[in-house]
This record gives sequence, C-alpha cells and structure tokens, in this order.
Amino acid sequence: MVEAEDRLPFAHNSTGLVPQFRGVPVTISEIGFTPGKDARKARANYNVESRMGDSGLIFCTAVLAIAKYRLGLGIDMLQTLAFVAVVFGNQATTYTNRERQRLGSNRPSRLLIASSVADVLIVSTLAIRGIAMTPLPILVVGGILVSAAVFAFILDVAKVPVFRSLGIA
Repeated sequence: MVEAEDRLPFAHNSTGLVPQFRGVPVTISEIGFTPGKDARKARANYNVESRMGDSGLIFCTAVLAIAKYRLGLGIDMLQTLAFVAVVFGNQATTYTNRERQRLGSNRPSRLLIASSVADVLIVSTLAIRGIAMTPLPILVVGGILVSAAVFAFILDVAKVPVFRSLGIA
C-alpha cells in the first residue's frame, strides 16, 4: 500500500461547515498502487466519475420524490431533506469511489472515518434541531442515513464490473 500522493482530493464539500475535513482524509487514505499513468485511461476515469455523479443525482431525486409523494412533506422540509440527502449521498460515494475494488477491501484512514462521523453528526443535528432550516423528524433523517448506506452497497456492486470493462480495475 502507498499513500495517495498523486491522487486529487474529492472536490465536493457537502456542508461547507468543516471544509478541512473533506479533501485531506481522502487524500491520505491508503489506496492500492497503480503502476504508471496511462493517458488512454483518462477518458475511462471521466466516464466512471460522471456515472458516479449521475448515480448521486438519482439517489437525491429518489429521496426527494419519496419524501414529497409518499410522506407528503412540504417545500420547507424538502429543502432540509435535500441538504441531508446530498451530504449523506456524498458520504456514500466517497467510500465507494476511494477504492477500485469492493467496499471494505481497504480500511479507510482514521481521519476519513472521523471526518465522516463529524459530517453526519453536524448535518443530522442541524436538520433534527432545525438550526437555520426547517426541522425534520429524527426517523426521516435516520431513514436517509440508512438509504445512503444501501445506496453505497448498490453502487459498490455496480462499480467493480464497470471498472473491469473499462480496464481500470
């Protein structure tokens, strides 16, 4: 294992509240060694990243649709829910994108785990207590967290075959 010195940190900052937590933990996580850099694989990497972004959009859209049409939440609660869904969805994609192999094949750094816990706790507290936004019931926030974990495992199952077909696994 080598440290990811040449790997760019993820650019998304879910909350904007704790910016130092977002890029650094991913950058210093240990990842598998990739011998050499192949320019032909840059397009494949772009294709994978755009598909991962599309899946995040699908996750957030599904969460919002369920909240609007099944739970009957109003626009104020939907705004809070969108914020929570984006943050939790980004956590899911952070863990699935950091490794080319299956989720859990390589332990994330303690700093990455700590920043994820901080991110989830801060956002959950803001959403449940209604700080600077309309409050959400704790069961709704918990449901989004569980659905984000399920989303991560679904994404992980789909990721490995796609990586293999593009020759980047």
